[in-house]
Amino acid sequence: MITFSLAKGRIEKSFYKLFEKLGIDTSFIKVDSRKLIFSNDKIRIILTKPVDVPSLVEFGIADFGIVGKDIILEENKDVSELLDLKIEYCKIVIAGKKNIKIEDIKSISTKYTNISKKYFENKGKDVEIIKLSGSVELGAVLNLSDVIIDIVDSGKTLEENKLKVIDVICESSARLISNNASLKTKYEEMKYWISIIEGVI
Repeated sequence: MITFSLAKGRIEKSFYKLFEKLGIDTSFIKVDSRKLIFSNDKIRIILTKPVDVPSLVEFGIADFGIVGKDIILEENKDVSELLDLKIEYCKIVIAGKKNIKIEDIKSISTKYTNISKKYFENKGKDVEIIKLSGSVELGAVLNLSDVIIDIVDSGKTLEENKLKVIDVICESSARLISNNASLKTKYEEMKYWISIIEGVI
């Protein structure tokens, strides 16, 4: 049996639609329940927070994972990135109250601490990184930091808080990742799933 770990929320719902295109009945998952693990005679689904998907895949709890590129970059786990599923597009951006120059930034509020550190290290710049897990926009709005680094979809939240995009660090979308050992020990079965998912993207 193949196990998928899905990021709960928007990616989870989008992937159900993809499964349905494959002719897979997802009614066994779509039940009014607080369960986190679902299975039928072919697959097992583990629902978890996005940030935990790469860990479950790295340690072999799940063969495949469905999670955003932003989480893959931030967590930096030993997994294989196989496919861009071309769903749930967004961007990781630097935003602030005004068009402050990158070289003038001294502090950042973000939940993407690793991405932020790498971005500024590549620019040869040392900045203070303040970790926020909730409404990251508050970091700039309340002058806790010069700017924020966060994920943006429509940009409406930034606009409503009078923040502007200063730079785009990278684009993100949902990706199919896999456990490295599973690719060897379950090669034929894994190859089958990769090929049919790729066929409907």
